[in-house]
Amino acid sequence: MIFLLRFMLKLLFAPVSLVLALFVWFFTWLVCVSSVVLGLA
Repeated sequence: MIFLLRFMLKLLFAPVSLVLALFVWFFTWLVCVSSVVLGLA
């Protein structure tokens, strides 16, 4: 029963962590791009 609960929690948190990683990657990319644009301006 506990094993099933942990498995369901993993299934629940897998997309959340994926979205979080994508958000962090996008944010760092945005910071790099904005710093380059500000450096050129």
